[in-house]
Amino acid sequence: MYLIAVTGPVGAGKTSLLARLLESALGRGLAADGFLAVAAGRDDARGGAAAYDLHWPATGRRLPFARRTPAGYAFDASAQAEALAWARLLSARPRLALVVMDEFGKREAAGGGHLALWPDVRAARPAVYALAVRGGLVDAVASRLGAPFARAFACDDPGAWPALAAACRARWRPSP
Repeated sequence: MYLIAVTGPVGAGKTSLLARLLESALGRGLAADGFLAVAAGRDDARGGAAAYDLHWPATGRRLPFARRTPAGYAFDASAQAEALAWARLLSARPRLALVVMDEFGKREAAGGGHLALWPDVRAARPAVYALAVRGGLVDAVASRLGAPFARAFACDDPGAWPALAAACRARWRPSP
């Protein structure tokens, strides 16, 4: 298992880096899948957004996922169910080169959120798993996943993209 983390604080560019990685894999004709948490209504570039949608670039599917409320974020149960259904279908896809998941934060570090998808995503056995992980939570998330990250790339490092791309290309295998 080659598990990588793309790390950084809120608004630092984790989603953008994962989107670029997924686009690169798909552009090479590789079997790749995953979802991005797309922010909407972000007043501060480094602050949480008013809302997030889950977007699957491989299919174009996009669902409302989280909305900020005075008490914190409220998560859409139907989007969570859709994400779980997606994860369960992954293992039927042979020879996946890449699966991306965005974002593992405080909920996942505490054992909730996208962590529910992990058993099915892990069972798909892609060449590379790439997860956005909120800064400071890499060790806690790795502990919850039951697997260490082979590499962590700080999204605000100017060399992050070339290093991430090279690390993934070394492990990608072509689709049949």
